[in-house]
Amino acid sequence: MLGRTIDDILTRAHNRVDVQISRGAMLADEAGMAATKDLDTLVQIAAQHGAVVRLIGDPAQLFGAFGAKFTTSGPLLLI
Repeated sequence: MLGRTIDDILTRAHNRVDVQISRGAMLADEAGMAATKDLDTLVQIAAQHGAVVRLIGDPAQLFGAFGAKFTTSGPLLLI
């Protein structure tokens, strides 16, 4: 499995460089730290290449540090 950052994939797509995505699944670790807009773009790019995105992360890492006010918003709420 090739490890890459979300920013690398988004930059490649923006610059019309091969994003090197094949059919299958992509795992996005630390998904709670990614911007919702970036995750949305990543999902769109993956779909164009016949792939799906699975979000992975520990909500306690982010929410535990900043308190309960973040538990009702953000990308993790969408899953």
